[in-house]
Amino acid sequence: MNSFCGSHRDSAREGLRALVRPRDRWIVSRRALERPLELLVALVSYYGVILLHECGHMVAAQRKGCRVNWIRLYPILGLVCFEQPYSQYDRAVIAWAGIVAQSLVAIPIVVWLSIFGYSRFDALNVGLGIWGYMSLGFAMLNVIPVPPLDGALAWKLFPELLRRSGIGSKGERTTKIRTDFEAINGWWRISTTLPSTLRHNVSKSRRGFV
Repeated sequence: MNSFCGSHRDSAREGLRALVRPRDRWIVSRRALERPLELLVALVSYYGVILLHECGHMVAAQRKGCRVNWIRLYPILGLVCFEQPYSQYDRAVIAWAGIVAQSLVAIPIVVWLSIFGYSRFDALNVGLGIWGYMSLGFAMLNVIPVPPLDGALAWKLFPELLRRSGIGSKGERTTKIRTDFEAINGWWRISTTLPSTLRHNVSKSRRGFV
């Protein structure tokens, strides 16, 4: 979304011009090369987060009986190829799995950093920032219900859960109520006829013994 106003618009334009200046790009590259360990940690952490996300999809797909063909990592995203799931419910579960896998790692790191702060090692701080705040930010962005993000399929899980629980359409609710009524009616008939049947059997047994 490109919406700026007042001085923010001018500062944004100056920032964009600074990004395309060759001299500034050289300064950024030189600073990155001056700290090779931090650069290495940043790259490994970034692709580690992507790999963790895709492994979440992979594990969920395997649990749903889908054969996984491959996982590929690209500069800004990752892809996992697996067989088509059997139902909309399975597709939604697989979509949530990557987001959940990221969050299970990112949330504890964010809580730790919020309480205790960063360490005195710059390279470690870079990794913690990427595995924590950046990974959690990517997970929150990924739940937006817009293709090709996972949110386009993930949010369909809740209608499927309602449908499976019988709280879906009016026809399903009517069928469930009718089934419950028939079960209650059947138990009522058994409870009303059982005493008379028992009394009849007892009287017959008494006459037999007398």
